[in-house]
Amino acid sequence: MLVRWRKSKYPALVATQVIALVLLAACSSAGGPAPGNGAEGSTSTPAASRLPPVKPYAGYPDALVVLGHSGSTGESSDPSRPGEEVRENSWATGTNPDVNSLYRRILAVDPQIKDHEIALSKGGATVDDLVNQAQQAVDQQLSRPLVVIQIMDNDIVCPATTNDFDSFEERHSNRR
Repeated sequence: MLVRWRKSKYPALVATQVIALVLLAACSSAGGPAPGNGAEGSTSTPAASRLPPVKPYAGYPDALVVLGHSGSTGESSDPSRPGEEVRENSWATGTNPDVNSLYRRILAVDPQIKDHEIALSKGGATVDDLVNQAQQAVDQQLSRPLVVIQIMDNDIVCPATTNDFDSFEERHSNRR
């Protein structure tokens, strides 16, 4: 589902909450509640449940923004350049026709996205790096972006617990 990117008085807070929601969704699909995640009567409310509702919009995005780690940078996708980012080969924002990236597939049906692929992902990025990447995305002041987040391997343990979310929120609450 595409959601409207709303302007906020506290864009970094909104970006942090979106990341918490993504992490909650990713980790909640890992096989049910984990001990200590609030399932045993804890009164703590996960950050994702405190997000304001957003309204979906119809149509195609006017930009594609990718946050995350090397999985979305095209790293090691060219055998002659092992270990290097080859962004034109990114599955998300790549321009190489042989890859047929998400960007190219949207471009084929709606040309307004042309040259509006924004790859903020970087090799080795962690969940905490997502906050800065999300802030950069918010700073773009885009009206209808499709935001893709690929993060998991570097520091996320699933299923996450309430303490994981609380710790993340504490580290980033000063961004309000």
